[in-house]
Amino acid sequence: MLAFKRASKRPDECFFFPIKWPKLIVETGKAESTARVELDAKWWLKVSSDVNFVILLDINVSQKQITLQKRENVPSASQKVTAQVVQVIGHDSVTLKEQENIQEVAAYSDAMKSATLTRAGEWPVYGNESGLEIMRTLADLRMQVAKLNTRTELQSLRIDEQSLRIDDLARNCTRYLDVRRRTLDVYRRDILKCATTATKRRTRHGNQTVHGGDAVADADLYITRNRRDNDVFEKLYGLEVSKVSEFGKSGSFTRTSIIANQLS
Repeated sequence: MLAFKRASKRPDECFFFPIKWPKLIVETGKAESTARVELDAKWWLKVSSDVNFVILLDINVSQKQITLQKRENVPSASQKVTAQVVQVIGHDSVTLKEQENIQEVAAYSDAMKSATLTRAGEWPVYGNESGLEIMRTLADLRMQVAKLNTRTELQSLRIDEQSLRIDDLARNCTRYLDVRRRTLDVYRRDILKCATTATKRRTRHGNQTVHGGDAVADADLYITRNRRDNDVFEKLYGLEVSKVSEFGKSGSFTRTSIIANQLS
C-alpha cells in the first residue's frame, strides 16, 4: 500500500514501479471530487494486474462523515490472450515505461495471470504454458546433448583401445613374418647348402625375434588364448600379465626393457 504525507501529489498516471506493484491502493482526495477519485481507482485496476483492490476514502468535514468504498478486479473467465501478447518466461511483474502503450502492457499482465511455477529438467521455472513448453523442450535437448557427449567420450575411448589393438596386431604380424622368413633361410642354409650373407643376416635377426621374447605379445597369449601358467611369465619378465598389458598400451616391451622400467 502507498501512503503520501504531502499536501499535493502527482497524478496517479505518473506512478510506475520498478518492482511489484502494490496489491492495495487507498484513494483519498483533499482537493478532488468523488468522480475524480473514481477515475483514479479505475486507472489502477486497469493498468496493473497486481493491483486487486482500491479503497476510496471520502471525508466530509462539514457533515462529519467518512465514506469507505471498495473497488476490485473480478477476473473474467472468457478473457483470452491475443496473438500479439509476447510469451515471457521468468517474470512475475510488469514494468511500465512512459513511452509504452498502456493497453499492450495490460494485455501482457493479463497473459501472466495464467503463469504457473513448475520444473523444466533441473530448473524451477515460472511462466505461461507456451513458455513452459519451450523450457521443457530446452531441458530435454540439454539432457540429450549430455547423453550424446557421454556416448561420444565412450566411443572415443573404445576407438583408442582398438587403435592400440591394431598396432599390436600389426607389430606381431611383422614379427611373425620375420620368424617365417627365418624358417626359409634356415632351410636354405642347412638343407640346400646355399646360404648367402643376406640370408645369414636375416637368420640372426630371426633368432633374436624367436629367442629374445616380446612381453606384450606373450601377455596377449594369456589374455586372448587362455594360457594359464602365469608363474612362467612372471619369472621370465618379472611382472604380472596385467601390468605388462598396461605397459603394452604405450609400446612393445622386451624382458630387458620391462626390468629396466621396474627398477626406475
